[in-house]
Amino acid sequence: MLSVFNRPKQLVEQKNGEDIVVNCKMNEAVYLYKCTQCRVILPDRAAKFVMDSCEDIDVQIAGGLVTGTVEILKCQRAKLVIKTGVSIPTYTLESCQDIDIALDAAASQVETIYFLNATNIRVICPSANHTISLPDGTDPSQQCVANRTSTGFTVERVVREGIGYPTTEVKKEAAEKRTKLLKKKIQEMVEESIQVTTTAKDESAQESSDTAAAKN
Repeated sequence: MLSVFNRPKQLVEQKNGEDIVVNCKMNEAVYLYKCTQCRVILPDRAAKFVMDSCEDIDVQIAGGLVTGTVEILKCQRAKLVIKTGVSIPTYTLESCQDIDIALDAAASQVETIYFLNATNIRVICPSANHTISLPDGTDPSQQCVANRTSTGFTVERVVREGIGYPTTEVKKEAAEKRTKLLKKKIQEMVEESIQVTTTAKDESAQESSDTAAAKN
């Protein structure tokens, strides 16, 4: 969320029961804070969109987002309508309840939803509705990710690797297998190279010995 303060922004805060149109430039982030029972329209293309501590709010994103990311923090009963022609691949939800992501065109308008301590997340499409739920046995404090598939969404726990890059348990396991296989192939190549070098040296030494014996 702090990244929003590193760029110009349009701040809409502590509004109640209003219809709001936020006109902005492409390099500006739109930040909604503590708004209640409002209807907000973003007709222009913005840098990103952040909604923090809002309740009973309806947001329409018609112009798209340069970064392709939406952040929703500590919100309840919020609905985002993504208009036709707009694709926002990534959403991050934290400490939220009852969040609807309504897509005017198709499920392809969204790719990934990261969520932590968030319940009742729904993706509403023209052809079908999808409820995003925690995998069985998962602690709500464990961050999870929902990835779009051809039939809906698959939800997995998020794990961190390296310097904290988020991935999933399945992807991490596959990456570890690829790394192990690559190391094995490199080791086999090194051993084969050593064997070839040793054989060449032995043959060279034998040739030298044979040449010396012929001269004598």
